[in-house]
Amino acid sequence: MKTIAIGPPDAGELALVVFGAPVTGDRAEPFWLLRRHAEAAVYLGALLDASGAVYELLEIWVQRIEGFMASQPVLAKTWTNADLDKRWQDLREEIARADGMATIRLGIEQRPAAPVLLDIALKPVNEPWEVCRDDEALKARGLATYSGSLQRYLWNKADDLWAAIGNAPTGEVAKPFAEALPGRRSFNPEGGKVFCRPAGIISWRDFSAILRGGVWNPSVPEEWLALLPPVHAELAKERGSEVTFRHFLLPAMGTEAGPAEATYLRLALLHGAVEAVAKATARRGSPYLNLSDEHFGIRLGDSGLGLPALWSAKVVLNRGGGAVAVTDPKGNKHFLPDVTATPGPFRIAGPIDSQRSIGTLRIRKLGEVVGGRAIVEATLQTEDFLEGQAGYRLEILVETPGGTRVIPGEISPGGGPREWLFAGTVSPEAHGELVEGASYSKAEVLLHPKLGSACDLYSLGILGLQLFLTTEDRSLAVVADEMLMLRERGGNLQAAAPEWLLRENPTALQWEALELLLGMLGGKPGDRLDEAPEAIYREPLRRLEDLVRRARAAVFGEGGRNQEIRDEIRILLDELRQAPL
Repeated sequence: MKTIAIGPPDAGELALVVFGAPVTGDRAEPFWLLRRHAEAAVYLGALLDASGAVYELLEIWVQRIEGFMASQPVLAKTWTNADLDKRWQDLREEIARADGMATIRLGIEQRPAAPVLLDIALKPVNEPWEVCRDDEALKARGLATYSGSLQRYLWNKADDLWAAIGNAPTGEVAKPFAEALPGRRSFNPEGGKVFCRPAGIISWRDFSAILRGGVWNPSVPEEWLALLPPVHAELAKERGSEVTFRHFLLPAMGTEAGPAEATYLRLALLHGAVEAVAKATARRGSPYLNLSDEHFGIRLGDSGLGLPALWSAKVVLNRGGGAVAVTDPKGNKHFLPDVTATPGPFRIAGPIDSQRSIGTLRIRKLGEVVGGRAIVEATLQTEDFLEGQAGYRLEILVETPGGTRVIPGEISPGGGPREWLFAGTVSPEAHGELVEGASYSKAEVLLHPKLGSACDLYSLGILGLQLFLTTEDRSLAVVADEMLMLRERGGNLQAAAPEWLLRENPTALQWEALELLLGMLGGKPGDRLDEAPEAIYREPLRRLEDLVRRARAAVFGEGGRNQEIRDEIRILLDELRQAPL
């Protein structure tokens, strides 16, 4: 398979590369894309040694600026390159902390990476393009600065400037970067930042299938599987009972793998996912609000002599993202999603989407500026009925002589179905432009519900249902729907369970695990906002730790089997002591 060097000379003696992939009708670029989300595209790559041989397979994470903006950021604020660079730094640190194998530092992580131009033969073209971060040079050409806008230009420190993303104005002072690519392709044409981590991540969905004896189709080309830990190649080639026999513990001891071992592994994974989210939430001080199975992956480590590979599974984070903390006029903090969430079974039921409307704002009272803000009271009439509640956060965008001003605040019901009493605050600049008693028509109205970690706890509950109950013939949508109906009906789970679940004859421990998962689905989006955002995980983690401990004990069973395991370990240790160094 073709490799394309993209690493700069100062990235160390090992070159960073990207694997060339066939360009087909549905593939727009000649690179091996592992996954893509709002802020990053993740490619398969490698480090080469001095001889050009592949030293290690990598995931190459490339920042996407236009991808983030296309995901419809929720807050009405002016995003800048500096904002996105800070988010990227947070993402890199979060991924590194959650993964036992730290990201690989090549010395290129702190600055935007230069685009790599490729000729028709997919060979790099040596042109010294880089992102222009010289604010003075940009202002001298009448362009928005790098630090103060989301516009981005490339240059070679000469006279030419090229617009790297679509929202950057072009004309006499700058041209679209696509015009610099006649007959060429490019890697990282936006000049986004880059970081790397070792490859070898199995998706949560695929690992769930492996645990039930399903087929795993790795995203790595078959000829490169040998560069990953050996278990990856074995899992890719084996099917069904072969996977069960080779990689569970009990078959290795001459016993058929049963529900006890699978239950332990599933509970351990779910505990790992909840713990990873709880720790990240505590560090950031904010929840995610957009969790799904795509946020998690499984890394199989070196399990040690005699321990089956599936017991080495470790949960890692596959995506970033997170909530934005906002403070209402009374000083209470709550959270909003950073980007518009995608509908699906992982989203909690209830009012979690922001609503948009057009309205007229009549200023009733403007207070004095105190501490950098001024209180504003107004009446708001909207064209659409807003399904809001008292205490919802509202953002109103009004046009003033100084431009568009964002006025955050809260609403309470007024005298009619489309009339609201509004209380908010404004900046000193907006305070000097708004007029008491004036009406501002055609104001854009954004209504945001108050959200918290209960949304993420719900998503993790669905994640557990996916792990325990889905099959090739039973989709997550069906499982989630039936479990939610069970929860709404209440009563005894076993008595009300559907026939397909009863046919699987769950053990007492499995019923207890399902009860816990149903409990995780029971919250409302704005529950427990008066607590630290990570506090909601303490009780589920305590119960999961207890379930994991009991499930592990169920695998090993009576004392006789424990003695058998100790004997096997003793034999292995004796062999190691006698082995020549």
